[in-house]
Amino acid sequence: MDCKTHCRNYPGGGAIGSSCSYYNQCTCIFDFPKSQGVQTCSVGLGLCKGICDSNCCNSRCATRYKSYKATGKCFHYLNKKYCICFYET
Repeated sequence: MDCKTHCRNYPGGGAIGSSCSYYNQCTCIFDFPKSQGVQTCSVGLGLCKGICDSNCCNSRCATRYKSYKATGKCFHYLNKKYCICFYET
């Protein structure tokens, strides 16, 4: 797919940017107005492989996003395990 076009035409609001990782994952970047209260964002930190399980992923997230309340977990998607970080802004 054409990631840039896909993100621009995303239902609910067009993206302000996009990228396609070497895992062939399309990532859309949105700029929505901040709602009141805490917002949770997520970002991928590569693969969970070898000895890097959810505990390792959680540690990587906490180290990378020290200024935020960040947690990480491995998720299976398309026959791979991805490290996904969730953090509050």
